[in-house]
Amino acid sequence: MCDDIEDCCASSEIASRHDAAVAAGNPTYNDPKTGYSVFTATALAARKKCCGCGCRHCPFNHAAVPVQRRAAKIQTPALLRGSLVELDADAGIDVLLWSGGKDSLLAARALCREHGNKRRLVLLTTFDAGSRQVAHQEVQIDAICEQAESLDLPLVGCPLVPHIPYGTRLDEVTPPTANTQPPPKPLPASPPLVQRRSGSCR
Repeated sequence: MCDDIEDCCASSEIASRHDAAVAAGNPTYNDPKTGYSVFTATALAARKKCCGCGCRHCPFNHAAVPVQRRAAKIQTPALLRGSLVELDADAGIDVLLWSGGKDSLLAARALCREHGNKRRLVLLTTFDAGSRQVAHQEVQIDAICEQAESLDLPLVGCPLVPHIPYGTRLDEVTPPTANTQPPPKPLPASPPLVQRRSGSCR
């Protein structure tokens, strides 16, 4: 995930500086690599809504970032393609970990056949927050968005960073909402989206 050891160290330092700033009640900390001021998640949450800038610690899942720009900007999990309005939430929603390869497609087809329609399926793709690349298939997240568009399925993107464990980052994926407007309060405290499906689809 890191290009080199310096990037990994910087990511660890980001987490340390962020946590220290939050503990001290400071709204910002200085990025260890650039020196720029970065707002903490707590400071951003106090704004009560997403600003649409793709902030590093956005607690609103980048709700105000235009969908067509999210693949290039998001730093926390967010909807990248499609709408969640027509999902059959009452029947239960399957979230398929989607890498963009043939196994993912076969798993999606099997789930659609099992349910008889696509209204219970959401694709979830993890990718490197720096390179914007999906690890297993070594494709850019933009290509995954094109796949989701072609399949007419909603896609949630989950950018990965070295200082946040994989499981913790997946747990930050929040329950689907019927629109992409900024929510009334921060989302990290919400329960996970739904049960994840993995299996043969990397």
